[in-house]
Amino acid sequence: LKVKGDTDGLDWDDDEKAEQERTQRLAEEKDGFRAWLEAEMASIADGTFKEYSDAIFRGGAESLLTPYERRRMMMEVAEAHGLYTLAPKGTGRAPGRHRFSLERTPGISENDVNPPPGCVKIYNLKKFSQDMTKKLDAIEAGGRLVVNEPLSIIETAVVSILCLDRNLVVQAERWGKGERLVIHDTGSFAKGLSAKLDSLGEGSSVS
Repeated sequence: LKVKGDTDGLDWDDDEKAEQERTQRLAEEKDGFRAWLEAEMASIADGTFKEYSDAIFRGGAESLLTPYERRRMMMEVAEAHGLYTLAPKGTGRAPGRHRFSLERTPGISENDVNPPPGCVKIYNLKKFSQDMTKKLDAIEAGGRLVVNEPLSIIETAVVSILCLDRNLVVQAERWGKGERLVIHDTGSFAKGLSAKLDSLGEGSSVS
């Protein structure tokens, strides 16, 4: 370590000042990016989505905010706004899933609705979610709900997530020329099975 006045190294005061300036720049950049995210999420109309390219997360050459931190902040703000996200893995580190991550739906990552690697889609499906939530919460123990109306791939994924959070079982059935969803409340069986699955350790099994 070099001490103040040592001409062979940086002055400690200069080091501390540079670190303080860097910390302040980073905080200002975070605040600016969060403000932009808040405005972006608020601008997505109900029933629509926006797609964000990988370039948004890379930032500029002078940016102190890492691509990971930018992605993490976007997911955080989207979740706070009650928006669903679809983000296939890119080439770098990815944030963990949140409760509105459409990747929680089995098979969604292999579907062609996915944006290119590294990009993110944000969906506003608040009214659809609210309407479906009322129907799901009205299912009696041991009962079922039949959804005859045609749903998009994303709407079906949202239904799957809502059911997953309620320990409901979703089954797709052929209906006429298409399919319909039948949602079952299997009562204590599903809850017990869910508890067993949650308690499974790596390499263990349940029978």
